[in-house]
Amino acid sequence: MPLKVPLAHPEPDAKRFIRILSGSESGGRVPLVEYLVDDAIMKPVVTEILGRPWAEYGASRQTQKAHLDNFIAFWLRMGYDTVRFEQGLPFTERRIFASDPTSAAEGKRAWADPVILMSVLKERTEGTFSSRSDRRHIRFRTSPASPVPRSWRSDKPKRGRRRRGPTSGP
Repeated sequence: MPLKVPLAHPEPDAKRFIRILSGSESGGRVPLVEYLVDDAIMKPVVTEILGRPWAEYGASRQTQKAHLDNFIAFWLRMGYDTVRFEQGLPFTERRIFASDPTSAAEGKRAWADPVILMSVLKERTEGTFSSRSDRRHIRFRTSPASPVPRSWRSDKPKRGRRRRGPTSGP
């Protein structure tokens, strides 16, 4: 049976969704989940289909409440079983803007400036070694999701110490 949206009487079940994710329940209707819905898509649905006034997320509590109310109404009335909300910290960041050929994105796309990202990486690696030759013994390991080094280890033993292996006796 096709899903007709907006739903008049939505029935999300977050506990069932968690049981399905944990593997303790299977079968039945597959939970409807979406990672991200861009404002360029959400705005016409909220204003034209749901008939609600659009509210941008602002600095005042009133605008934040109106925006979050629309946000929750969108996910609920469109039949999703979960609401995914993510809020970044208000750090200053430089972005690179470019034109976007899609009509829904209001003509602009933005990316984090790679020059800033590289300077962060450089700060994490510079100044921690006494000489240039020490750097060749360091191997950085990164997670697949992030280019920022998580940990490092040195293959070079400290001066005056031997590298110890497994012992074969007392």
